[in-house]
Amino acid sequence: KIVGLLSIVEKSLVGLQTQHDSVVDKTSALHAECETLLSDKLELEALANSIESRLKVYDQLDGMQRQLSQPDFSVTSNAFMPLLVQADEAIAQLSKSAHFADSSAYLHRFRQVQSRALALVQGHVTGLLQGMTEKILLNAKGGTPAAQGTGGGGLSSGVPA
Repeated sequence: KIVGLLSIVEKSLVGLQTQHDSVVDKTSALHAECETLLSDKLELEALANSIESRLKVYDQLDGMQRQLSQPDFSVTSNAFMPLLVQADEAIAQLSKSAHFADSSAYLHRFRQVQSRALALVQGHVTGLLQGMTEKILLNAKGGTPAAQGTGGGGLSSGVPA
């Protein structure tokens, strides 16, 4: 009787060991699959971030156009140089990404933004040169004391009064 019971217990233990080994194998496979899924998730997040950074340039255009349209925006504004740099970087990025949808249209629009910004620079420099020319001509003709440097930081003739 005891030998029979021991045989049954031994068979039960073998069955339990087989089931345990099966659970261990399935748990290991599940763990490996989870690691693979986690790795895939991280790769997809990196890809999504990369795509988002590439597409960010498309979102910048409207803000840049709004800035340029503001009446108080000028070459002397703190935001002018960053805007010009953004336009240059966007043009460079879109030139490399000609295969993207609508990239040629956006490239054209960014070049327009760049042209408008450079036109502001040209107008500013032209205005400065015209102002300086007028001051020099007034100085040469013996203009008013304000034109001779006694006010407003104008050019001085170099001749004592």
